[in-house]
Amino acid sequence: MNKTLIWRAYLIEKDEDLASAVSRYQQVTGKRPKLALASEKADAALLEKLKAAGLTVQQSKTILPRDVWLTHEAAVQTGLL
Repeated sequence: MNKTLIWRAYLIEKDEDLASAVSRYQQVTGKRPKLALASEKADAALLEKLKAAGLTVQQSKTILPRDVWLTHEAAVQTGLL
């Protein structure tokens, strides 16, 4: 049985954008995100902020540098990676 994953993408340009993205994800899904998918070209500071927010971070070359995709799934295997 295929399970449908819930992914929501957010543009992160400022520090407060990350907190807002996590909050909005939680409002829409009712769950706190656990995993963030970010670009391989993402700024190191952004990756550290994601980790500091308690998110597991995976990187992909198919994601735009300032975009962050969030999901509440603990471990994900996708074609995006």
